[in-house]
Amino acid sequence: MTPSLNPTNNLKESSFLSCESGDDTRSSSSYIQLKVGSLQKFVNNIGPIENFAPEIFNADEIHKIAILDLRMCNLDRNLCNILV
Repeated sequence: MTPSLNPTNNLKESSFLSCESGDDTRSSSSYIQLKVGSLQKFVNNIGPIENFAPEIFNADEIHKIAILDLRMCNLDRNLCNILV
């Protein structure tokens, strides 16, 4: 069985109370602020990819990581920061 390298992730929206204060610290305004971000499922790992034989991984899964790195301009991908 080929391990999947990509944990479940979703685009989520979160709201929180934000406070702003101007020069006058006696007055402040509070409002609900929305943030959008990515939420990934935590998965346990058994080590970095360099500890495993390359033939056990599906090339399509490796390509997904490469495409994500290109889209996000991630320049520090290496064998130690891909966990299996």
